[in-house]
Amino acid sequence: MFDLPKDVFNKSPRIELIDNLLQINNYISLGNFDEEELRINLYKGKVVIKGSNLRIKYIYKDAIFVEGTFAALYFEKGD
Repeated sequence: MFDLPKDVFNKSPRIELIDNLLQINNYISLGNFDEEELRINLYKGKVVIKGSNLRIKYIYKDAIFVEGTFAALYFEKGD
């Protein structure tokens, strides 16, 4: 059998930070955003990113790439 990561099947968010580029996989939609705060809707809540000079570098069906200077990242539970 295949040994695939669990996030592939249960739509858990996968977040990877490399230097000043943040990749978020398995999201639903983009919420409010500006240069200091970005909210991304997930299957089970939201992820909130705070920082400065935040901008969306790439956006795809299943991944968003955000760059900037990151100060905080936290999750908000969904209903």
